Amino acid sequence: MRQRKIRGNKRRQKQIEIWRQLSLTLDTENLLKHKRDHVKIWVHPWSGISIINSTYPQPNGKTKKLMVSALLDIYENWKLQLDKLGQNYYLKIWLYEPRFSNSQIVCSIGDSMNYYNNTFNTSNKKVDLNVNNYIKSKDRISLVKWQLHLDEDYVDNFEIENSELIANKKGYVWIGEN
Repeated sequence: MRQRKIRGNKRRQKQIEIWRQLSLTLDTENLLKHKRDHVKIWVHPWSGISIINSTYPQPNGKTKKLMVSALLDIYENWKLQLDKLGQNYYLKIWLYEPRFSNSQIVCSIGDSMNYYNNTFNTSNKKVDLNVNNYIKSKDRISLVKWQLHLDEDYVDNFEIENSELIANKKGYVWIGEN
């Protein structure tokens, strides 16, 4: 699969600001009805499906820092809105690494809170978050309590046996029948 170069960083940065503005307000009516809501990074080309059999590199540098800043802005606004509801809630930023473009903010109330608490397996490994990779202001990101969880993909025997489907077998761990 070919990796395409991303052009037009200023245009991408404008799209990040538009996405941030559209996502700042939590849809409380939808939240009360469905008991959960989320917002993903919806900025082209990272949010689309490739129809030309190529991939895009993950955001980095200034673009990545703007996305994290936007995620923090959305998180802070949602927190204020959830506090006004007067209910217990689950509100987290799921910051994926190295698949950063999958990062999102997740919110739930009521019975759905348990669902999100059990979505990821926890890791025993101690990893410090290098805030320099994410944002200029270390103070802002350090206010958030970070926990390391595993970002796992599940594959079947067909995918493992057909090596052309896997770019690197080294990273796969076999958990299966003995």
